[in-house]
Amino acid sequence: MSNTTASSRKSTGHRASILGPRSDGVLDVDQIAYCKAAGIPLAYDPVQIGIVPLECEDDISPSIDQLQDANRPAMTQASFGRAIVLRPWRSEEATLLAEMLSDPLLWRYLPEGRPAEMSVAVARDLLEIINKGRHHLVAAVEIEGRPVGLVRLLFDGDNEAPESGEISYWFDRRVWGQRIGSRAVTMFTQRCFADFSSLTSIWARVHCDNEASSRLLARVGYQSECSSNAAMPWIRYHITRDIRVN
Repeated sequence: MSNTTASSRKSTGHRASILGPRSDGVLDVDQIAYCKAAGIPLAYDPVQIGIVPLECEDDISPSIDQLQDANRPAMTQASFGRAIVLRPWRSEEATLLAEMLSDPLLWRYLPEGRPAEMSVAVARDLLEIINKGRHHLVAAVEIEGRPVGLVRLLFDGDNEAPESGEISYWFDRRVWGQRIGSRAVTMFTQRCFADFSSLTSIWARVHCDNEASSRLLARVGYQSECSSNAAMPWIRYHITRDIRVN
């Protein structure tokens, strides 16, 4: 639903008519002014591309089961003339996953330890965790029909209505330096905020020596919270949903 459907909300100053379901559409200028005067908190709706009441009934966001559905339409965006697609991983891609994860440089700055063995069988086990785990949302990053990376949101706390989560990602070394990571992280961040109305912030941790990842996060809008030190070599970044309109 786009902001052209804002007329589905009655153009009136009555609180009850404004606080309808989210699918009623975005607010018009007069309704936004009324909400500000009445102290009604507002939120930006990235799906409908407009402003809605923060307290409206959310009848748009899908459930975790819907998000993990392999038949869900992929999200696509062009980058350097090539389309980037975010979609579920496929079981038949275990060989490709094992190939990418066998690169020792890929693991250099990841917080997880590199597995002792990265075989196709291990990759199949990873895909099982990726596709069936309810504690996270994971997408393959596809370029020209081939997965070239992964983006993941690990929920903090409630899996059904998470308020925050940690984003992590990695990309095949063959696409480093092509801004594919920037586009994929931007798309995935937007999708997470759009699909989870409860989500107010997303955070990431980056090794102090990983300048490329620090630049990536800063480029797409994440902010650094603190500097690293010898005892804690990770820099924390975060981005928040703009839930208030000033």
